[in-house]
Amino acid sequence: MTTFQSPPGRSVVRLSTPPEIVRAIPQLLGFHPTASLVVLGLTGRRLRLHMTLRIDLPTTGAESEVADQVAGRLAAERLSACVVVLFTETAPDAGRAPAAAANERGSVADPGSAPVPGSAPVTGPVPVSGSAPVSGSAPVTGPVPVSGSAPVSGSAPVTGPVPVSGSAPVSGSAPVTGPVPVSGSAPSRGRSFLPGAAAAFAVEHALGEAGVEVRELLRTEGGRWWSYTCERPCCPPDGLPLGSGPATLLEVLRVAAGRPVFADRSELVASVERDPGEPTDALLAAIRAREDAVAADATGNRSGRELDEIQALLRAAAPATADEYPAPDGDPVDGDPAPDGAPTGGAGGVGSPYDDRTIARVAVALADLAVRDSSFAWTGGPLADAAAGLWRELVRRVPPPYAAAPATLLAVAAYRRGDGALADAYLRRALDDDPDYRMADLVLTSLENGFRPSDMESALGLGGFRHSAPPGSRPGRGRSGRPDQRNSAPRRTGGMDAE
Repeated sequence: MTTFQSPPGRSVVRLSTPPEIVRAIPQLLGFHPTASLVVLGLTGRRLRLHMTLRIDLPTTGAESEVADQVAGRLAAERLSACVVVLFTETAPDAGRAPAAAANERGSVADPGSAPVPGSAPVTGPVPVSGSAPVSGSAPVTGPVPVSGSAPVSGSAPVTGPVPVSGSAPVSGSAPVTGPVPVSGSAPSRGRSFLPGAAAAFAVEHALGEAGVEVRELLRTEGGRWWSYTCERPCCPPDGLPLGSGPATLLEVLRVAAGRPVFADRSELVASVERDPGEPTDALLAAIRAREDAVAADATGNRSGRELDEIQALLRAAAPATADEYPAPDGDPVDGDPAPDGAPTGGAGGVGSPYDDRTIARVAVALADLAVRDSSFAWTGGPLADAAAGLWRELVRRVPPPYAAAPATLLAVAAYRRGDGALADAYLRRALDDDPDYRMADLVLTSLENGFRPSDMESALGLGGFRHSAPPGSRPGRGRSGRPDQRNSAPRRTGGMDAE
């Protein structure tokens, strides 16, 4: 389970209707969820969005366990209300009210009786579960109870022959009065015939026990939406179209920030993977040469020099003047020329390819814990975009375990701006590269346990202080030529995202 908090300072966007809420969720998560349960946690008198949580739809029998996890997370945030939306994947007509449950209360409407909102009239035989059709039976007026069932209030009369389970053909039978419940137990509340209802009502119950009001309990699939609880004509049992609507402020803000919305979570995960054909032989040779140079370097303050070189790379790629950007320790770096291999300045430099020598130099530098820790200062601020462009190049190109550090830096940058799904993907990519990478493990633990971005920033000491490398921080050379791995908590898997 992963929780993403909404950071302060965002523009205010008003969401008033179920379609607006459902259409906004991909913008909040960064991808279009499928087979997911999404909870929008609300706080304050004006019900402002505090967090967005996504979890895989539970398997049959696991609804209560998942519901308790969701309720515990929202209760820990002291949220007063929420909106729950289930994104389901079913057969084309699975979301429609079954004919024998058209009025949603276990009865069938007679075309001649008073209409039931959202129900369709049924004519002809009404089979009971397990029975064979009965021939020659007389028409029946009024509801007919099934053997052993209790009457369901509010049911409507039935026309046409009604076979009784296990009975012989009936001729000349007299009219029977009483309700005709649907095979099996009648729903205790709401629209239990909708896909995902067991999970939806389990979450609603758990949240109610935790003191969190569920303002809406919705389902969406195939461009339509349904309400699990509202049975008024405004929410018909066959659902309503979501519609497209004009571009929302959420969409505009996301595009302006250069943050795409992926088609699904798998596409988001694929976006953080290593490029096909990487690393090339030339890059591997450059990394080995840089490792040898570092091992032979007997001079002091290597970490500081490498930070200055990275600083110069970022300033060369950033679309502004150099003196606006302080170094990680707060001291300006004046007059540094762009190092070899850096992209030429201007906005177009962000994300542009770097040569193999530069990629190798930065990859090996970030294996130094002092360099990596100081680089967290670049996960925000005016150099954040330039830094992210450089780190993405490393993640796409370098061999294991060198992608672990830049992937963790990218995860922290995403975490700080509230993009929790992307943060989760980068952290898992880091752990794929190095299963013992402790920093990725710690940040992932923070994400999964719902720490606010400010809590994570405090824990990482993101005040921008440069510190010298601790003894032994330079990675050793193992038999494989890779830096020695550090001990860490075991790798976990997870299926919940939240923002």
